[in-house]
Amino acid sequence: MTVRIFESGLVNVRVDRAWALVRDFVAPPRYAPEITSCTMENDAPADRVGAVRIMVFDGKVTARERLESLSDTERVVEYALLPPEELPVRNYLGRLQVIPVTESGQALITWSARFDPHGMTPDDAGAWLSKTYRSGIGGMRELLDHEKRA
Repeated sequence: MTVRIFESGLVNVRVDRAWALVRDFVAPPRYAPEITSCTMENDAPADRVGAVRIMVFDGKVTARERLESLSDTERVVEYALLPPEELPVRNYLGRLQVIPVTESGQALITWSARFDPHGMTPDDAGAWLSKTYRSGIGGMRELLDHEKRA
């Protein structure tokens, strides 16, 4: 059974600052403390479609994710989790987008995914990943606020 999730959050910076963080395919350790490292396979450029990043979670679980698309015009990044998956999902496709909030000068970050749960119920897998996304958006907000004050 395919699960779809969606999370979003406002950040108090202009869209270009938020987009610079979201489009950086190796930035997750900067805003997600559970990600202890993130490197590009074969030293590939982090903005090259088809490039693969290797992320280590909590120093032990490794995930390989391929950059599927990157659009500076639409401010969208899409990425796929590659086998072998150590996370409790299969056929995972994630999407991040940054949307300007013109009234306030803020940016809206959306994070969505579709995947098949593996080793968890669909509800538990969806709740786990939604919590992860909310935490990630919160981490981006904190990082961007800190950089804005610096």
